[in-house]
Amino acid sequence: MKQLRTFLSLLAALALSGCWLSTDPLFGPADNAAVDLEGPYRYTVYRGEMAEIESMVFEPQPDGSVRQTVTYAKDEAVAALIEEPLVAVSTLNFVAIPQAPEGWHLLHGSGEDGEREKLYMIASLDEERILRIYAPDCRGTPARTGLEISADPASGVTICNFTSKPALLAAAREAAELLARPSIVAIGPWAELSPVYEWESAIEDAISE
Repeated sequence: MKQLRTFLSLLAALALSGCWLSTDPLFGPADNAAVDLEGPYRYTVYRGEMAEIESMVFEPQPDGSVRQTVTYAKDEAVAALIEEPLVAVSTLNFVAIPQAPEGWHLLHGSGEDGEREKLYMIASLDEERILRIYAPDCRGTPARTGLEISADPASGVTICNFTSKPALLAAAREAAELLARPSIVAIGPWAELSPVYEWESAIEDAISE
């Protein structure tokens, strides 16, 4: 699935037990929600292994999307997928989830080659501009009109292919409500991205000198 490689510009080893996708785009620029996501960020991945990232920068775009530029550390696995310089650019789109708790969005992205297939995740952006990303699990997603559920015969992975916007937003609302609600055990994100402030960079530069 090509979109798994380009989404979020995070190279893969993302082990999903089942993902949400649509074979055709369900959202356009008019669906983009304005989010306070700009400048350099650091990332923490809690599930799977990721290629080492030297820098990650977000830049808001006029259509409401966010451009993400990631520079990877030199690595043979990365070099096999991205030509040098090891920089990957992708576009992130945040869609507000109707009736969901504040700060929760449906997140989808695309690489520079404009593939039609879209992969979806759930994202929360808090007041401190920390972005937490959650990977949906198709195995626990209720069946509904506008959703095709199938299993890949080779890998056994269950795939949720959404064919309608209302079905996807309804599933996203259920997921956001579950994640935002206090539970008997903590439900952690797949990844967390936090801003890098200028004073932090100045301290790091002083230490390195």
